Amino acid sequence: MNKISIIIILIILTSVVIPVSGEDGKDEMDQNKIYVDDIEGEGLGNPAEDFTSIQEAINFAEEEDMIYVYNGLYSENIKINKTISLYGENKSSTILIIKDNKTGFDINADSIIIKNFTIKNGEIGLLINSTNCKIEENNITENIYGLKIINGKDNLIANNKIQRNKYGLYISKDYPLQQNNNNIIKNNSFVNNFVNAFDKCNNNYEDNYWYNWIGNKYPIFRFFPYWIPGTIIKNFDWKPASEEK
Repeated sequence: MNKISIIIILIILTSVVIPVSGEDGKDEMDQNKIYVDDIEGEGLGNPAEDFTSIQEAINFAEEEDMIYVYNGLYSENIKINKTISLYGENKSSTILIIKDNKTGFDINADSIIIKNFTIKNGEIGLLINSTNCKIEENNITENIYGLKIINGKDNLIANNKIQRNKYGLYISKDYPLQQNNNNIIKNNSFVNNFVNAFDKCNNNYEDNYWYNWIGNKYPIFRFFPYWIPGTIIKNFDWKPASEEK
């Protein structure tokens, strides 16, 4: 066999693409994206859906996987113990109706993203026990605690609508050395909560809309900050938004 023939054979062999599958049978290229739909067979992803339960998708996921949840009604209590990203299709129609009036998202791993969900009808909408998480673009409504941080710092809570809860946001300090500090709460709308926010620690509030801020009722007072109760002087939103976001 001459050199030219050998070269041609090598070119043909190296151009063949052999699909690689993991132990679960999924292709490598699809491994990091998981789809959820509440009704089997209605999802539009590729594949249509992997699961009909958000919790089942989380249990299946590996670290840093992304879970995409289609519009629908999901009645669950969701525990998150690994670093993943959860995206709803649309925050108005991807709805978590919290099961048994308990906790919606129980977050116990760092660097989690939860975005584009309606979270409602629980004792606690989101319970945060972690750092560097992002809670963005959600409707959090009709819970006792919309969001509750019990052991977390450096989290971002942004661009959410937090309404009709007993406590919109509650940041606890259950013992003297507990430091739930340096969380950023920005660009949210707090509307018709019995208590918009209660914070026993030291956190950063920026450009939130507070429906009961004096500056909304009397524009002459729009230079006033909004005080977040829980401590005497630590927590203020120094430039509250004058319009609901």
